[in-house]
Amino acid sequence: MMRLLLLVAAACVVYANSFGVPFLFDDRGAIVSNLRIRELWPGPFTSARPILELTLAANYALGGLHVVGYHAVNLALHIGCGLLLYDVARRTLRLTATMPGREARVAWWAALVFLVHPLQTEAVTYIINRSEVLMAFWYLATLDLVLVGESHAQRRLAWWTLAVVTCALGMATKPAMVSAPIAAWWLSRCVRAPEEAGVSFAEDRAYRRVEPSPVRWPLHVALAATWLLLIALVSQRETPGAGLDVGIGPLEFLRTQLGVTWHYLRLLVWPVNQTIEYDWPVAIGWTVPAVVVPAIGWAVILALLVWLRRTGRNAAAFWLALALLALAPSSSVVPIADLVFEHRMYLPLAGFAVLAALAGAGLARRVPRLVAVSALVAVTALGVATVARNRLWHDPVTLWEDALAKAPTKPRIFRNLISAYEVRGDRVNAARIAANETAVFERLHRAHPRDPEVLTALADAYARRGRLDDALALLVEAVQLGPDDALVRTAYGSMLLEVGRPSDAVAQLEMAQVLARAHQDWVGRDLTRSILTNLGWAYASVGRETDAIGVLRQAADGGDIEALNNLGSILGRVAQWDEARRVLEYAHERDPDDPNVESNLGWVYANLGRLEEASELLEDAIVKQPSEPSGHGNLGWVRLRAGDPGAALTALAVAQSLDPDNAWIANMQGIAHARLAEWPAAIAAFKRAITLTPDSDLARENLSRAERHELAILPEPPPSQ
Repeated sequence: MMRLLLLVAAACVVYANSFGVPFLFDDRGAIVSNLRIRELWPGPFTSARPILELTLAANYALGGLHVVGYHAVNLALHIGCGLLLYDVARRTLRLTATMPGREARVAWWAALVFLVHPLQTEAVTYIINRSEVLMAFWYLATLDLVLVGESHAQRRLAWWTLAVVTCALGMATKPAMVSAPIAAWWLSRCVRAPEEAGVSFAEDRAYRRVEPSPVRWPLHVALAATWLLLIALVSQRETPGAGLDVGIGPLEFLRTQLGVTWHYLRLLVWPVNQTIEYDWPVAIGWTVPAVVVPAIGWAVILALLVWLRRTGRNAAAFWLALALLALAPSSSVVPIADLVFEHRMYLPLAGFAVLAALAGAGLARRVPRLVAVSALVAVTALGVATVARNRLWHDPVTLWEDALAKAPTKPRIFRNLISAYEVRGDRVNAARIAANETAVFERLHRAHPRDPEVLTALADAYARRGRLDDALALLVEAVQLGPDDALVRTAYGSMLLEVGRPSDAVAQLEMAQVLARAHQDWVGRDLTRSILTNLGWAYASVGRETDAIGVLRQAADGGDIEALNNLGSILGRVAQWDEARRVLEYAHERDPDDPNVESNLGWVYANLGRLEEASELLEDAIVKQPSEPSGHGNLGWVRLRAGDPGAALTALAVAQSLDPDNAWIANMQGIAHARLAEWPAAIAAFKRAITLTPDSDLARENLSRAERHELAILPEPPPSQ
């Protein structure tokens, strides 16, 4: 019992400073704006990961969006995994007659390393990576129950039934559970019931020929049957690569992962320079050293696995195989957008921790004092590194600054760091990072002038700094160099839309849609939605509102905020106000902090006569987006409708300072002045509106009325944003 309490205490100490880490990045979509977790039933069970979402729903039911509860559950699951690892390792060593009399001590050290290693922080501290921890919990529970059944012949059926249940729960948590039935089968090959323990590989084959077990095969059939549940859940996804914009094929991914996995092993031994975002290159060809060298290394490891099994070192054979099986789903031939993510090592680390503990125990027979001191120093260093890593997660700016220092040419890092500074309200540093981003990609462009990916990244940087013409020129070149790249076509079409060429944008985005369909195994949901969202807006810009609504409904099907916002906006344009309200209210419920949604919902409320609610939403949007002229203009219109021309003028003055060439704003200022009987100012404002849009009949009519000292005509609200 004391050993277990020490494990719990160690985990609590190193993760005590993780409880203040806020919701970050993917947490917003998966937790903050995920309406499925707002209820325990049926919401979570409409997801492809129902057990994961059920735990999130339980968190929400108990504590809303307070992060402490979510971190507490993550830590509890992490501790649970550590305790399960202790038990599985102890039983495995006993049932293979490995380290007699020292099984518990070896298992304890393995569990301690697993619990305090800094490589685990991304899985435990980053809340939505609970998926990895929870899956590992079910995985280890399945193996533990298989072992308990091995040791209790009379209740074997009950224990193994529970093993099948936990395996099914894991399949309903995350697809990486897919290797658990294979691991359980391998476990049964490596261990025996107590009376059979210690049988060698040769004896094992003879034993199975003479006396094949009638008990174990139903267990493994039942465990394998849980794959049917996994297939059913995965099939719910909208595309084969749901959520993943991959861009490479299975063989390219495999070649790249040969090196990535050795990087993971390096982090196991020397966990320095960890980062949330890697800029790992895709391996090109099979004969380059970056592929050949790690491939030879993995061939040696596989040969070692065979040797361990053939020489009767069954415990080591099992734990090495477990590490490989746990790593395989994310690091073999199934392409995943992000080539490197540290949380993928969460469960594999369990296998390597046991192997390290076994090696240490073997060495301790010769130099016990040296091994003991070295182990204490190593575990202490790992714990200190975990505390330091958790501290970094507290501040998104610090986290992304750290990532940028380690991967200074990754576009997504720049975008996230700029966003983090903007959320903090630090526009000076946001501008500094944007300038640095531009300089970095200009250097990359000089080094790789014909790389479509570099051209697209530089165009994105230029666009954020307002250099739209330069961005467009780069994207034209990128399309010429990569005409079959759906991502490049999407970026080009989006930029054409930005510069006011919607017809050309439609052509490019329709081509991107065709390319995405042709490569649906590699192109995932995020890019598909980006294409549909931009295509919908392009259709609306050329008067094809029906087509726009159709594609935006597809894009918004999974609850994407931008797609919902655009859909609500277009529905408002065609005067489908009630449906526009429902769509935008749903978007607002999913993300209450999105200023674009608030602005459009305020616009819809204004058209429905709900002026007080419209005013509140627009004021909130302005606080979050003070430099957006449309919010101030809409608020001015609402205040005029509410009979407060003085307050309207205040809002409209800000709108004009941000967009001085907007005729609609000038006309609104004239109306407000007219309501206050400030006729000279009203006349001047209407004349300015006519200068900006000479064909405006409304501005001319209002000027005529102002010259006769009559109230002006209030126009319709501005178009949605």
